[in-house]
Amino acid sequence: MMKSIKTWILVVLASSLLVACGQGGGGAGSKKSKTLDNTKKAGFVKCGVSQGLPGFSNADASGNWTGIDVDVCRAVAAAVLGDADKVKYTPLSAKERFTALTSGEIDVLSRNTTWTLSRDADIGLTFVGVNFYDGQGFMVRKSSGITSTSQFKSGISACTNIGTTTELNMRDFFNSKGIKYEPVAFEKADEVVAAYDSGRCDTYTTDKSGLAAQRTKLSNPDEHVVLPETISKEPLGPVVRQGDSVWEDIVRWSLNVMIEAEEYGITSANADSMKTSENPAIKRLVGAEGELVDKMFQAIGLSRRASNPNDAIYITTAIPWRPPQSRDPSSVEIAMMVPFLKRHIELINPDFIVLMGNIACSAVLNKVGINKFRGEWTEAFGKRIIPMLHPRSLLRDPMRKRDTWNDLLSLKEQLNS
Repeated sequence: MMKSIKTWILVVLASSLLVACGQGGGGAGSKKSKTLDNTKKAGFVKCGVSQGLPGFSNADASGNWTGIDVDVCRAVAAAVLGDADKVKYTPLSAKERFTALTSGEIDVLSRNTTWTLSRDADIGLTFVGVNFYDGQGFMVRKSSGITSTSQFKSGISACTNIGTTTELNMRDFFNSKGIKYEPVAFEKADEVVAAYDSGRCDTYTTDKSGLAAQRTKLSNPDEHVVLPETISKEPLGPVVRQGDSVWEDIVRWSLNVMIEAEEYGITSANADSMKTSENPAIKRLVGAEGELVDKMFQAIGLSRRASNPNDAIYITTAIPWRPPQSRDPSSVEIAMMVPFLKRHIELINPDFIVLMGNIACSAVLNKVGINKFRGEWTEAFGKRIIPMLHPRSLLRDPMRKRDTWNDLLSLKEQLNS
């Protein structure tokens, strides 16, 4: 049986970046994660990367890893451990990567890996998102005179990696064209590059981004060209083991935050200054609204991190996604989520509910006009409720903080009665 949490706060933000997160009384925030616990004990994130693919995951002469796949693991380390450098990188071949993840040798596979149905459904893996959309292509020597795959002839030899979608796509491509070919496959990427560079095959095939990256490793890069045709769709992204939803969420939202931060031009260097932005999406992303919510309730002795259920608050959203262009959700969208919200309240079973902003009030009280009825106690779903101003409005107009402070004191009085 789920314990009752003393206070439950319904915070509505037009973003799916803030999801339900509870503390104390056995709600959603009390979910356990073996992977998270082990990561904290070890003091580092175990990250599987490529054996060297510039732009994705590549180590320099000093062993420092860089690339967009490396950045995913750094983001997870920053989120979990507070330090982006606390990552242990394990270089893996295409053949080794999934075994390393399922066995627990690594906890995140961030290695230019294609999201496929069979991988997602059959071998106990979960893709958390896409950080690069790619497609497979071919590279040839300029001296061959080949400028298009339409010039390929039977007897052509093609280098690629064992155990990849690339190998399967290559087979399908040549078979569909009726071209007899000789596969020259290796486990390690550097072996494939070396074989192609030495002339053991006529063409090298992999994702086009990989071809561009590996081309830089050839003896004479300018003597080779990537052909224009793309023969597949390759959504690449990080992967975790199935069965640990908390860890899955951590990796997924670390990736999502990175993507959104890039969209808005947010970096570690300017994140603090971005808190004063007029863009509400940026304010949410850098935590301005969340920080204010925490400070407000800490002022009356409540916290979402409290170990004592009597001092705990539980924060969620009425709309669990962000509508396009950060617009407010429509009445139809709000109504669609009310049954789920009602069930959510039944499961948490709070003593009080605080509704912050018009959207929360529309979902629960079926009315708007927060400036008129904020601070007025009412009831809905069998619970006592107090509406308050949304933190975004307090950031826009700090003078309204006095009204919210009075509402918080009213809540504190009810808690102590």
